[in-house]
Amino acid sequence: MTPYRETACALWLERQLTEQYGLKESHNVYLEESVAMFLEVVDQDKTKRVIASKYQRSLDTVQRKLDDVLSALLKFAADTLRPQEGEFERVNPVVRNDRQYWPHFKDCVGALDGTHVPVCPPSQNAEAYNGRKGVTMNVLAICNFDMKFIYAYVGVPGRAHDSKVLTHCAKNVANFF
Repeated sequence: MTPYRETACALWLERQLTEQYGLKESHNVYLEESVAMFLEVVDQDKTKRVIASKYQRSLDTVQRKLDDVLSALLKFAADTLRPQEGEFERVNPVVRNDRQYWPHFKDCVGALDGTHVPVCPPSQNAEAYNGRKGVTMNVLAICNFDMKFIYAYVGVPGRAHDSKVLTHCAKNVANFF
């Protein structure tokens, strides 16, 4: 298996987070190492203690670097997971140019779906995350016709049905359509 720091995706992400979102390397930890640690934690569910041992860093350094990468990644997500200017004011050509869809879907902005992501829930509320797909969190995502994410909502325990997540977003989330 290729180490994370050598994959094209990891290198691209590192470059984006550095050049556009302020991720900086310290005199002790290289950027590649920070991003690799973060990717291992979120992808392979490794603990900070395992990461600290593998990279020969203190728990404090690992936590600081994970926080730095997450902070830059949240800025990246705020720029990436959003509709483009005027996207909802025009009819998408996919709909406009297909008699099967026009005029029935003239106000459609894309497609939405929910997915279950495995999680390690907080111990005081672990039961809520137990659902038919295991211990998960239900994530709502909306894509436009160009297959770009324009909205994502994370934070509903896995027991919740997709329609409950959608209703929650529509009623309680300020930046929901």
